[in-house]
Amino acid sequence: MFKIFEELKRVSIYTFFAIVLLIAFLWYGYLIRLKTANTDIPLDYDPWFFYRYAKNILENKYNWDELSYFPPGRPYYINGYSFTIAFFYNLFSFLKISLEKFCVYFVVFYALVASFLAFILSYYLTKNLLFSAISCAIIIFSPSFVSVSMAGYVDSDVVYVFFTYLCVISTLIFLNRIEKIKNFDIKEVIKILPYSIFVIISYILFAWNWNSAYYISNIFLVSLILYYFYNVAVEYFKTKKLNLKNQKIYLLFSFLILLSVIQMISIFIEKVFYPMISLPKPFDTFISQIDLLLKGGLTRAMLVNISVAELQKIGILSPEVIARVGSLPFFISIIGMSTLIIGKVIIEKKVNISEFFLIVWFILSLYLISQGVRFGLLFSTSLAIFTSYSLNFIYNLIKDLKVSLSKKSKKYENYVEFLEYVFIAALLSSLFLYINSANDIANGMKGMEINENWRSALDFLKKNGNENTLVATWWDPGHIIAGYTGLKVHADGAHCGWNDCIPYNHDIRIQDMGRILSTRNETEAYELLKKYTYISEEDCKKVKNAFPFFNESICKIKIDKIYFIASHDLILKFYWPYYFSSCIRKNYPYTEICYTKEGIDEFFYKKNLAEGKYFITFMLDTKETSENRLKYVSYQKVENQIIEIPLYVVMKNNTFVAFLRNQPLKSVVINGIEYFAKDAGYNNYLDYVAFTDPYIPYFIYLADDELANSMFAKMYFLNGKDLKLFKLVFNNPEIKIYEVDF
Repeated sequence: MFKIFEELKRVSIYTFFAIVLLIAFLWYGYLIRLKTANTDIPLDYDPWFFYRYAKNILENKYNWDELSYFPPGRPYYINGYSFTIAFFYNLFSFLKISLEKFCVYFVVFYALVASFLAFILSYYLTKNLLFSAISCAIIIFSPSFVSVSMAGYVDSDVVYVFFTYLCVISTLIFLNRIEKIKNFDIKEVIKILPYSIFVIISYILFAWNWNSAYYISNIFLVSLILYYFYNVAVEYFKTKKLNLKNQKIYLLFSFLILLSVIQMISIFIEKVFYPMISLPKPFDTFISQIDLLLKGGLTRAMLVNISVAELQKIGILSPEVIARVGSLPFFISIIGMSTLIIGKVIIEKKVNISEFFLIVWFILSLYLISQGVRFGLLFSTSLAIFTSYSLNFIYNLIKDLKVSLSKKSKKYENYVEFLEYVFIAALLSSLFLYINSANDIANGMKGMEINENWRSALDFLKKNGNENTLVATWWDPGHIIAGYTGLKVHADGAHCGWNDCIPYNHDIRIQDMGRILSTRNETEAYELLKKYTYISEEDCKKVKNAFPFFNESICKIKIDKIYFIASHDLILKFYWPYYFSSCIRKNYPYTEICYTKEGIDEFFYKKNLAEGKYFITFMLDTKETSENRLKYVSYQKVENQIIEIPLYVVMKNNTFVAFLRNQPLKSVVINGIEYFAKDAGYNNYLDYVAFTDPYIPYFIYLADDELANSMFAKMYFLNGKDLKLFKLVFNNPEIKIYEVDF
């Protein structure tokens, strides 16, 4: 007992302060994530996928997923993350809470453990508790991490943060151990065996939990190749002799051998657990990612990715990037990287494998975020570690300066010591501002809960649908519909490619759905939906040949009723249904080419023949009152650029008349009574149709007949007026549900 107190006495104030900070960061990270803990179901869209699959695992239903991409569904593989949820739910069954509520809290604790791993990795690299605690703070309060690890947001983002750090830790320990070996023999191989096993387990678990897991091994591979050639170059400039067989080549060979073992083990696991488990392999992933890079990135992987906002290319220094990762760590890391490269890589030429990897990891992840803000979290994982390492490097420079100046004058030593305290104080002050911004982000995430309008619509579907019912809409809400109602859906956010969804993959379905929403021909929309009510014997055999475990009885299910959803979020998304329906629209009725790989590649990529069209939408979101004149700001989209335009609305004869750039807007009249009414209003004039949406402060102006008479306009704005095959059966201010009877 007394020995413990003696040990505690030896703990410095600095160490104690760092540990207290670490605990405080973890605790506050936990608290801000509980701001959405009142929900009793998962938040947002994709989290429902992992919730539903965890539920299936608990109910032993993991052969074929017939709820999504019906007909006939898609192969079901036991996902590691869903399995982990199910495992821990069983482990904590004594809590007596529902799986939905368990998922709400599970993601929060997973995020804390992942953040703690950042601390472990930083401490391994820096041996500095304070800066290691700061690395934990940077990731746990990262805007991109907070937004995807709130209570209820049970998506896989926490998985790749956790396993990225685990794989980096295991790989660096392994490589550093290899670098110390003087002569390779059987004794040395036996000594490094435990480290090898640690790496292998880390990567295989990562791959089981996330299909892009080997992105981190690819970064290590690039790092080791560059590190080898860097050392060859350094030695050449020193000795003027080219020595290609230096010690660093053993690092590369050892890692390649390790990846080969992982590849073989993955193939073996698949064969043993077929068809329940599908694992990506390191070398296959490396080749496919290089192929994607050469073809133009993820937007070429699946047609739908063209429309994903988070995959649009973006400037590295753009406000969106900095907002995603936080300005403090971003600029510290840029300064730190410059200092590290200039100081150690260029001048001293004394850089170890860990430092070299950190630099390459940072640069490649910085490039990744330029390919879309979706990669903000991948960048944040490297940013947290690199920022910690940079701070420690700069701090050590200050301490070295203090030592060198102390030999000259005590006065200079005091100045540098003062600088040391200012450095720590400024850092912690800035950090608290960074943490406060994370709290603001957490407050804003409350809007991710499924609102009452959607809940009532989902309850209607759950009550009135059955096993012969299909729910169709734009692909976004598919996960929620399948998870909440248990009904079959036309598509969802888990994009399904040519080899997995037979006969209609995501590229085919999104074109059909776009055409259904944008066509003016109700019969055409009906016929497009009709092909999803059954599967032919020929197509059933194709599915069976591709997946021998497929149960052919699923082919006998005939859909006799489709519920079609037209929702208010499609107003601003309408550009994409119109865009993706381009091929069908331009080639109608000879549309077969639109459903082939070659046709899609030619039309959407090589020749770029697709065209989009917006409802002209004025966002009336700022008000300045001056007598009888209201001033609004309109944000108009022109070629994907948002242009701010002043929109003046003047009271005339008890109506609001809109003026754009001081010119009347085609005599558009916004009726004030209709705008503030509970139900959406619409006016028909000779040359245009205009709508007001009470749920969102938009004035929607349909400039031409094609938009005004599209199926979406008829279903959402006109409540099915003049439609014969689509019957309105549910209606609230946000969602209209139509029954299509087959």
